Amino acid sequence: MFKVSLQGTEPHLPRSIGTRLLFSGVMIIVTQSHACRDVVAQDSLDSHAVTADYYRRTGLWVVPATMAHKNGMAILATGANTVSVNAVNGASDFPDQTLLPRAMVRKPSTIFAAMPFSCLGLPPKTGITHGMNLTSVEEMLHIPVSAFVGIPYLREYAIRLDPAKGKIEVLREVEESNCDFELTIQWEKELPCIPARLPTLGERSFIVDTGGSRYLAMSRTRLKALERMGHVIERPAGKNVHVNLVTGTKTSAPVTIYILRWLDFGGIRFHNVPVDVKQDDRIGLGLLHYFRATLDFPGNRIRLERLMNADAVHVPRPCGGASMIFTDSDQLAVDRLMEDSSAQRAGVEVDDRVLSLNGLTPPELSIFKIAEILSHSGTKASLDLQRADRRFHIDLNLEHPFPWPPAWEPELPTFDPDAETAE
Repeated sequence: MFKVSLQGTEPHLPRSIGTRLLFSGVMIIVTQSHACRDVVAQDSLDSHAVTADYYRRTGLWVVPATMAHKNGMAILATGANTVSVNAVNGASDFPDQTLLPRAMVRKPSTIFAAMPFSCLGLPPKTGITHGMNLTSVEEMLHIPVSAFVGIPYLREYAIRLDPAKGKIEVLREVEESNCDFELTIQWEKELPCIPARLPTLGERSFIVDTGGSRYLAMSRTRLKALERMGHVIERPAGKNVHVNLVTGTKTSAPVTIYILRWLDFGGIRFHNVPVDVKQDDRIGLGLLHYFRATLDFPGNRIRLERLMNADAVHVPRPCGGASMIFTDSDQLAVDRLMEDSSAQRAGVEVDDRVLSLNGLTPPELSIFKIAEILSHSGTKASLDLQRADRRFHIDLNLEHPFPWPPAWEPELPTFDPDAETAE
């Protein structure tokens, strides 16, 4: 068994995830190395500690990686059919690997030939790699993201993700132990898809996405079909004021949220699930965090062990109007603020440094714990903040900008076969 252990994360189940990360995939062609069967991960304990810290602060599986003999950090992204490296400077990042003459490079979409890539202590693979500008992701997560590791690199392995222990294992073989749920992987466009059940529409196929989707993602067509049938609500939620914590630039944009009545997945019924709009349907880490998941790609199966006893979960949704993000040196800051929210009315501003939340300092918090604390509508959250040289305290009223949970109408008893395609 190859093991990469991420120690130091929370021992309890993460209840929700607040990471906002979007990216698109491109193709990489790789060859399988049989030597991997006899190689044990050589990552140092220091690397484990760094990786565990990134996992706590971002909610993503981030691991040390090497690209063309350059060290960096990579996000495991099972929802991408790519290994995409950070190539913001085009061919100058990897001058010995590019397929194109420097004059022909269209930054940052450089294509590299035989780019050696490795992570998780596994042997390097080579192939065609696409360069992407990951600067915005680095600014968002405040970590040096060097690559997205997609299915072409992971396809030949079985990987166990254990959120309760904060540990990743690359398995030599998947032992036949008891599990709560086993799903068969169906490969669509070289991406792993598994079934989940939707209200009225029944069983549908969803991409398993560990790198880009927070809870759930659906195409706009399917969202609108479910909305017509009374199973999705669409709510304008005012405007988000966002600050780039690197440049200090502030932007404002309207926010619309979608909430799904329920979804059955892995033997659990998730109620009031936030949904993002994407081109395809995806199950993200916000739902996968309720399970210890063994992704057995060679065996075309996913084994799920529930990290909770309940058969039904009301997915928590952060409220109060303030979004927080970890910055460098384990600091925590307000990076988004909803206009006319209780946080704004209480005097919170973007870029305020959070010294404590409900008595917990940033090193004691994780992105999961923060989202859980901020999800208890009708209560108060205790905030100690710093703005420049001024320190102050706020008791933040946690409230949603609309009635929560939604008052759903009785569920429709029959399926409308034309609902998904209706204009």
